[in-house]
Amino acid sequence: MPWKKEESDWFRECDRRVLKSEKPEYNIIEPQKQADGSEKWLKTHKVLLRNQRNEIVGLVGTFEEITERVELERELKEQTQNLESLVANRTQELIASKARFEKLVINVPGAIYQFKLDTDGKFSFPYISSDCEEILGYTSKQMMNDSELILSLIYPEDRSHFEQIVKHSAQTLQPKHWEGRITTSLGKVKWIQTASKPEKQSDGSIIWDGLMIDISGRKKADRELRESQQLIRMIFDTLPQRVFWKDTKFNYLGCNQKFAEDAGFKSTEEVIGKSDFELNWHKSAHLYRADDEVILAGGAPKLKYEESQIRDNGQTIAIRTSKLPLKDKNGRIIGLFGSYEDISDISQQKQKTENAQDFLEKAIDSISNPIFVKDTNHHWVLLNDAYCEFLGYSKEEMLGKSEPDFYSQEQADIYWAKDELVMLSGGQETEEEPFTDKEGNEKIIVTKKSCFQDLNGNTYLLGMIVDIYDV
Repeated sequence: MPWKKEESDWFRECDRRVLKSEKPEYNIIEPQKQADGSEKWLKTHKVLLRNQRNEIVGLVGTFEEITERVELERELKEQTQNLESLVANRTQELIASKARFEKLVINVPGAIYQFKLDTDGKFSFPYISSDCEEILGYTSKQMMNDSELILSLIYPEDRSHFEQIVKHSAQTLQPKHWEGRITTSLGKVKWIQTASKPEKQSDGSIIWDGLMIDISGRKKADRELRESQQLIRMIFDTLPQRVFWKDTKFNYLGCNQKFAEDAGFKSTEEVIGKSDFELNWHKSAHLYRADDEVILAGGAPKLKYEESQIRDNGQTIAIRTSKLPLKDKNGRIIGLFGSYEDISDISQQKQKTENAQDFLEKAIDSISNPIFVKDTNHHWVLLNDAYCEFLGYSKEEMLGKSEPDFYSQEQADIYWAKDELVMLSGGQETEEEPFTDKEGNEKIIVTKKSCFQDLNGNTYLLGMIVDIYDV
């Protein structure tokens, strides 16, 4: 990038702050000290980018420098406020002292003008400062001598609005403010802003004393801002999660399109200002309100918790929700940001898996022969009741452990080596061997072992024991 190292370090520090805090920053207009010590005004948007598992995988951010815009708006406001006083109180003095007038004109950020509406409806510029050439592309002399230039410069689509503004100001003698596009002598389209105050003349004509400035830069900044907001909106609407944010009164300030559709509306605008008690899940609203109150009161986020949502149509879905407080730059809580995703399919699959696991455990528990399953680390991962009874330990004591936790190292090594041989060969083995139970009784048992793999390719050892004394 074309920045100096100090500037790059500064931008990275800002990014790290967002990633470390896991809190998005957006729509923030603030002064910011740059790496070189200067201060600029920025509008910044930074949003955490997460995958479908809600893991942070990056950062989506935009920022734009609006120093010129802020300064122009401030200057325009000051100039507009001062202009009425300036025009009303010093017009006679400026006419009498051309030198002082020209000096003032040079220092004003724009073109000072007098705009006249004759009784026959004809427009003209009795006076316009030389700065008009930089804005309009025509000299002040050309503008004052050719009355037809005025309307010809105005963009055709904006001309009607200009005439309406002039007409209304002439009828009410109220100040005239207009923004519109003009086409310069070189064919370049610009945005200009004018502010003027009318005064009716003795002959019935009206003259506006005003200021004209070029606001093309500001309009460009506004357009880029809208585009950045549209980009953020597009990102939010593309996310599979439902995203929303509320104020401290628990009313919605915004959301993405998927959230609005879940809530029972066609557009996100329809959700703004409403609470959960007015949405599609009002039957669950009291639960959501309780969570919101705790989060806003304590300021601590609540992440990735599962809850149910009851819709108006009676459907109940499982959702995974995350909520965190929104804070201003002073740390004051100003609202709440959250997201959720529909995990009904995952929840159902999880339930099916649990049911299958329960069925499997009950099935092997019904088998009278001792049965066990070990992983490649020789840890027991599945046991039936007969196996636990055979060894004299409970399932809770044995699951996740191996022979060294219960037998001497010498005996455990023998069991480990035999199991490892079957795992490495991937075959089957039936072996008759002596066994000493928990009480010290010696038995002869037959152990049948074989290997199998699950759907993920993990290898397990399945064993079944036959007590010869029981045969």
